[in-house]
Formats: sequence, structure tokens, C-alpha cells
Amino acid sequence: MREKSVSFLCTLLVLMACFCVSVFAEETITVTTSPADTITDTSAILRGVYYTDGADITERGFAYKPAETGDEDYKKVVMHGDNSVTKFGYTLDTLIPDTAYTAMAYIKTESGVHYGLEIEFRTLAAPAKPSEAAEETPETGMVEDALTAALPMLLMLSMALSSMVLFKNKAR
Repeated sequence: MREKSVSFLCTLLVLMACFCVSVFAEETITVTTSPADTITDTSAILRGVYYTDGADITERGFAYKPAETGDEDYKKVVMHGDNSVTKFGYTLDTLIPDTAYTAMAYIKTESGVHYGLEIEFRTLAAPAKPSEAAEETPETGMVEDALTAALPMLLMLSMALSSMVLFKNKAR
């Protein structure tokens, strides 16, 4: 009888240990934020990937803000579609030129929100607006400059020819 009691207690302890491990085990969730790419003056592509131990994903996306602002200024971009897809990306296309940004991928599960590490990137400077001088071709500019410089000389030559014609007509 004593052997049955010991065997029963051992079985009970094993079952309790298994129960405790399954109930108190932490979720294994990893979220990674990849470096931003294809950065322009007003846009950048963000990419993220997550791995879970089977937890249901209720939301995934990115949080971003200008780097010099406070944490309360994060804007969220929620990805729509199949949340079982572990790789995801989004093109931010309303960014300010020549500005540093901070961004991170995130997922939401029943246990809360899980973030990847923050990344930083800077948008490019806005392209320079073309000036009027840059719009004219060099050939056009040179011809116009030559005509402008020659105009007084042409005027004087025209007057000289007119005078010669008048003088020649009077001499006859």
C-alpha cells in the first residue's frame, strides 16, 4: 500500500509540474525592426519580422516619429491583412525632407504589445528647384548674349550705310 501511495504522489507531482510549466511559461515573442531602406526626401520603407510560440497576433505595424520629439508623438501605422504573415513592410510617404526619424515594428497579442528595437534614419534633403538660368540651354544663352552685344554695332552700321546712300544720291 505504501508503494501505491508513493507512486500516486509521484504521479501527482509530475502532473502538477507540467501544469505549472504550461500555465506560467512566458510567451516567446521576438519582434525585429530592419533598417529603413529606399529613403527619399519624403519617404522611406520600413520592414519588420516577428516570431512567436503560436500566440495569436491581433495587430501588427510600425510606430514612428521625428527623432527630436517626445515619446508621446509616435504615430502608428497598422498593417491590414493576414496577421499570420511574419514579415511585413510599409512605405511612409508623408515625411519631412532632411529630418531624422525613429521607428520600430510592433505586434499586439493577448498578453500586450511587443516592440522591436528602435531604428533611426534621416530623409534626404529636398531637391533644389531649377533656376531660370538653368532652364535655358547654353546655345540659346550664348546666341542671345551675342545679339545683345552686337546690337549697338549693327545700329551704327545701319546708320552709316544710310548716310552713304544719301550722300551718293546727292552727288549724282
